[in-house]
Amino acid sequence: MVLTKLLDQGLPEQSLLPLTMSDLTVELETSLRWLPGRRLTALARWNGTPVVAKAYAASSRGRDEFQREQRAFDQLHRRGVAAPVCLAYAETREGALLLLEYLEGDTAAQYLAALTSRAERRALITDLAGWVAIQHGRGVLQTDIHLGNFLLHKGGWYLLDAGSCRFGAVRYNVAKENLARLLAQFDPLDVPDLDTLRDTLPIAPGRGHLHRAQEHRYRDMLGKTQRECTEFVPVNTAGLRGMARRDAWPVLARFLEGGVDGLNKTTANGRMLKDGGSATVVALPENGWVLKRYNLKNAAHKFRRQFGRTRAKNAWLAGHFLRFIGVDTPQPIAFLEESSGGLVGRCWLICTGETGAGLDSVRADDILPEYQARALGEFFHLMADFSFAHGDMKASNILLTKDGISIIDLDAFRRFRLPVLARRAREKDRKRLLRNWSEETPLRAQIARLIREESR
Repeated sequence: MVLTKLLDQGLPEQSLLPLTMSDLTVELETSLRWLPGRRLTALARWNGTPVVAKAYAASSRGRDEFQREQRAFDQLHRRGVAAPVCLAYAETREGALLLLEYLEGDTAAQYLAALTSRAERRALITDLAGWVAIQHGRGVLQTDIHLGNFLLHKGGWYLLDAGSCRFGAVRYNVAKENLARLLAQFDPLDVPDLDTLRDTLPIAPGRGHLHRAQEHRYRDMLGKTQRECTEFVPVNTAGLRGMARRDAWPVLARFLEGGVDGLNKTTANGRMLKDGGSATVVALPENGWVLKRYNLKNAAHKFRRQFGRTRAKNAWLAGHFLRFIGVDTPQPIAFLEESSGGLVGRCWLICTGETGAGLDSVRADDILPEYQARALGEFFHLMADFSFAHGDMKASNILLTKDGISIIDLDAFRRFRLPVLARRAREKDRKRLLRNWSEETPLRAQIARLIREESR
């Protein structure tokens, strides 16, 4: 029953667990991926040699996954695709175990994170996309393509997950869609120009393919922020409902023990940043968070809050969306809504604190440094590409940071289906931002030029 327990409970941290199946014995060291009750992937040692061990449940689904992965690795090697070698396997009534060659190196995601320049990241993306396109030509299609599936080992790419591969002739349009799904996993501004890719790769997706893949990915990722999963946990306690980051929940739970009263106490004890009629904002120095409470002005205000999305939830989703597309904004920690008798009352947003002066602090006769100006222009470029508007584009809502800019106060953020509505909203944002400075000042002229160039 060792394997069954292992699949149900996962591999304990900081332990060396022996596992024997038939005549195959390994020592499991570190969990790499765990699907409870189904499958576990771990670093292990077999006869003193480091290996990757994959354990499968005894269910029909588990056995199918085991057999499919075995066949798939064999197919990859037959087709000349670089992949780990299968070293040994065992199958019993309790489940199955597959041992794979351990390869030193970084996954595409790890390697990308270490690159500091956009030129380096674009070179990496072009190289990986070209490698995937070559595999399409060999009749290999990954149905679950993601950056953790690729390992850079001794200067070459290796495919780690064979179980998600489909074999056979890959149709032209299917190959384009698959490459688009790969490119959609990178920050949009890091993705190389598609016309350049068409000159470099044997096949490249069109803009329509990439846009559809990006939208599908962002919808899926935003969906995860609204349900329980590895990263997020629902909140439903003491008259409060909402969502929170799972890694922040132990701290968050402590000041939610008192429900709304506990939140109000936390607000009262925080360092006041803003105390207005519509919202109260405080800093929580002990954990570096900022808490924003959306106040109720009157009964009519409360009545309107019953329809549609609350501002706290809207800011929660907007913050995640902007971070998905590579815009720097404080990380959302939680959103909470007061719920009583089926009615929504006050609501709260908690996010990480952000340091940096507002754009309104820059003298009108100065100009922004090149790196901050570039970041601001890129923000408006993304606005046009992804049909969204900030909704309250005051200069104080753009913070100047050591890396560029950070966008805050996302209560009125909105995306648009109709291009004409998106253009109107962006124009409103543009005018609101430029209103911060008088005509003919160097700073206003610089920002107006940036917006004009990036919004085309």
